[in-house]
Amino acid sequence: FQTKLSAGTSIVVEEVLHSIEDRRVYGRMSGPVAGWITLFSLDTGLRHTERQPSCLHGHVLSRCLATKRGSCYLCGEVFTIGELMLGCEACHETEPYTICAECLATNAALHSWSLVAKADTEIQSLGFTYSTLSAERLIVEDVQQGGWAEEQGILPGDELVALNGISATSILPCRLKETLEAKRPLKLAFVYRGRCQA
Repeated sequence: FQTKLSAGTSIVVEEVLHSIEDRRVYGRMSGPVAGWITLFSLDTGLRHTERQPSCLHGHVLSRCLATKRGSCYLCGEVFTIGELMLGCEACHETEPYTICAECLATNAALHSWSLVAKADTEIQSLGFTYSTLSAERLIVEDVQQGGWAEEQGILPGDELVALNGISATSILPCRLKETLEAKRPLKLAFVYRGRCQA
């Protein structure tokens, strides 16, 4: 059976499943009801849920690159400068709260499912290059320092899944290149897949 949840309902996600077949990201909930929920559509970039991982003090965590050596709050693994992690900007000086890429990628309660960014008419260059990992996947390869993509928080290893609500893999390669270079405004949807080093 299906249960309809009201907008704004907080849910507890225990597991995240990326279904290539269904072109969706699902979450297994343990509360307020048990079952599966669509978190994100890989075809349209539509987010059905919004996730906000937080530190012990309730501040929202964000993806960042380590600016100094430290260790993961969850597993204790030591990370080096330049590694991708989740961090709390509010606590970083007094009580550093950082989570490594391995925990980010494997811990369902922390997993960053998606990022949606809009390039307005004044944006000339998106500031990233991509490669086709297979016919089904477009992966961000490089992000230009100081460019639009870096400002949006897009990182190497993110997967481009939709442009203006259309699946990126359904667009012909020549049209995709043309759209990324010239179409504005342009709403891009990414799924975080993760590289430990960015």
